[in-house]
Amino acid sequence: MWVNPRVSYEDKLKALTLACLQANPELVKRIESRPNCAASASDVIGIVDIKVLLMKDVSDRRCLSNIETLSCWWNFKKDALSSQSDECIGFLYETLLYLTR
Repeated sequence: MWVNPRVSYEDKLKALTLACLQANPELVKRIESRPNCAASASDVIGIVDIKVLLMKDVSDRRCLSNIETLSCWWNFKKDALSSQSDECIGFLYETLLYLTR
């Protein structure tokens, strides 16, 4: 997997968070329903939301392949986008770029 080193982890996280919010409109309601929580959107986004983002792909076979590969990268014990490793965020970011081309 090739990851562009010039794009920072924070920039990738912001791009993924924005894409997830667009793909999952109910996320905004979930975030707003926690008035006393200082968590950012990326702290609320979990693997289910990421899977919805990946399922927006038009090719079912490629979508399933991406979701299966995601399971290798995702830290299930810390199920939040902001808790994932550089490698996981890099994989998702590159997948998102590929899907939008």
